[in-house]
Amino acid sequence: GISLSKRDLPMFQLRSSATKYFPKDQAYDSIHHFLRSFEKVILSSGQSVDDVWRRYIPLTIPYDLDLWLNQELLLADSWNAAKEKFTKKFNNAALRLDARREVQGATMKPGETTEEYYNRFARAVMEAGYSTEDTTLGDTFLLGFPAAWQIQINSVLCAQYAGTSNFTAGQIVTCALNVLNSQKCPISFVNQKKGGGNSRVG
Repeated sequence: GISLSKRDLPMFQLRSSATKYFPKDQAYDSIHHFLRSFEKVILSSGQSVDDVWRRYIPLTIPYDLDLWLNQELLLADSWNAAKEKFTKKFNNAALRLDARREVQGATMKPGETTEEYYNRFARAVMEAGYSTEDTTLGDTFLLGFPAAWQIQINSVLCAQYAGTSNFTAGQIVTCALNVLNSQKCPISFVNQKKGGGNSRVG
């Protein structure tokens, strides 16, 4: 793989933090945003994050967190375990609540494409700490589309996954993109999700 230098790596600082240790570098909206950025940089060098995270993550951490870095983070036995430690320490409760609120009230915005809606929904799911495999959240995602679109997507889902009545948001967006491509949500769209139970999958 290609060797990385410190300046290639994202520096760990959150937008919500009062202190910005790296004022010339980007501050991240959430811990998940930072972690994903770190993974992308490592992967772009042709290396496995699991193999090299211990080498690179200390370069991203400010001096004030060195004690936590050495006594807790670097003791994690895998990158997934390290991400859990990051999330436990830095995933602000208020931000998590906002993300859960966004997930539960998910709806397309006028002028938004299916891909844009899914990316926004998936980011909120991650920041809320929910599982992407939760099919209940799939229902929530589907019911955020205009009612006429829900029916079209549901038809494709039933044909694509015969015998299945519950779907993840990932499965739903795949079928939705096949039906809607890059169509934008109508400007006149008003969220009727609460009354749209007749188009629920199940």
